[in-house]
Order: sequence, then structure tokens, then C-alpha cells
Amino acid sequence: MTVGRSSHRLVERLANSLMMRRILPTIERGDNPVTPYRLSFTVGGLLSEYARIGVDAFDDTGSWVGARKLMRGRNLLQVPTASSATRITSELVDRLSVLSAQEIEVVRDGTADDRATIMWVATARYYRIIFEFASEVVRSRFLARETTLRLSDIDAFFARLSGIAPEVAGLSEGTRLKLRQNLMRMLREASIVDTSGTIQPALPSVQVSAALAASGPDSFLVLPMSDELIARMMG
Repeated sequence: MTVGRSSHRLVERLANSLMMRRILPTIERGDNPVTPYRLSFTVGGLLSEYARIGVDAFDDTGSWVGARKLMRGRNLLQVPTASSATRITSELVDRLSVLSAQEIEVVRDGTADDRATIMWVATARYYRIIFEFASEVVRSRFLARETTLRLSDIDAFFARLSGIAPEVAGLSEGTRLKLRQNLMRMLREASIVDTSGTIQPALPSVQVSAALAASGPDSFLVLPMSDELIARMMG
């Protein structure tokens, strides 16, 4: 199947119109309603090692609120300090809660690589800033065959956003460095880049591809994949 620029534009429009409106809160700056950037991903990486525990807690309680309480009450994540346990549990539930039932099945039954891919997609859904970086910087570089990703690329991305987003402009240098470090860590854990910073083409498993396709083409935009491959995944 041949896919040209019109297909790429369609995928981008779907990502903007469907995903962003679905999962992000709206505030007002001046007269224009816009969505704020969530910026709390300072520690923990993808948290994929905890994902199955989170799903099991959801199965046991029937809700993400219940899952959060169960994990904290029984310290299911086995995090040494109470403050760290609270923070990681909150991050984990926030990310898992944006997944579909089919995607949750992948977390429950899939391989470690499958879980990492799904948790990367979940993280990008929850954090718009990560979605934009993954689609506008990482995937765009991959499509342009500029396959090296550096920490300076993250710095440049944050610098550009600082001109339009007060919450990014107001970050302390320490917080900005933590965000940069953790974002690069997540990219490596998801096998988006290797240890040298080379962007790796995404080849999701059949189970992952089916789950993401059922959620819509926006899910694939955070992966280094061609438009043609996205079209094939969508059937």
C-alpha cells in the first residue's frame, strides 16, 4: 500500500484532534483555552517493571482509585520510603489509567518489551510534552534519516517551548535537568534509542500493534515508524 503526504497529514490531524482533547485538562491563558504541560516526570523512568503489579491491583479492586489505595496500603511496589512509594504509585496509576482494555491486556500478558512499548505510549498520552517531543523531534528525525538523538536536542525543545509555555519557562535548572535525564532514560528503556543515542526503528509485536491500532493512529506517532508502516498497522 502506498501512503503519501495526505496520509501523514491525516495521522497528524487525528493525533491533535482526538488524543489531546481526550486526556488533557484545559485552562485559560488570557482569552484562549489551551492545555498546560504536565511536568512531573522527574524520576522513575517508564515504570514498566511495576506495570503488571498495577494492573493486578486494578483487577483486584475494579478501579484505578482502588488500585492506588491497594498498592499504597500494602506497599506492593516494595519502594523503601513512603514518599517515594506514594509518588511512584501515583505516576504509575496516572499512566496506566489512559490505556484501553486491550492495551491493559498487553501489560498483563505480554513480554517485557511489549510492556515497555505500551508504557512509553501511555506516558506520552499522559504527558503532552513527551508526545510532542516523541512525534515532532524523535520521529521527525527518524523520518529525515537523522538518527542521532542528543541531550542537547531535549534542551533545544524545552528552550523553544519556554517561549510559549510559562510552566516550562518557570522550571528551575535543577528540575529541567531531571526532566531531561528521565526523558532520555525512558527513551532508552522503550528501545526508542540505544545507549549511544541512535534512534531505533520500532517493530512492535503483533499483540502490541493490534492494541495500538484499536486505539487509533495517534498511538503510533510516538514510535520511530514510517507513514507506510503505520498505515499497514492500521489495516
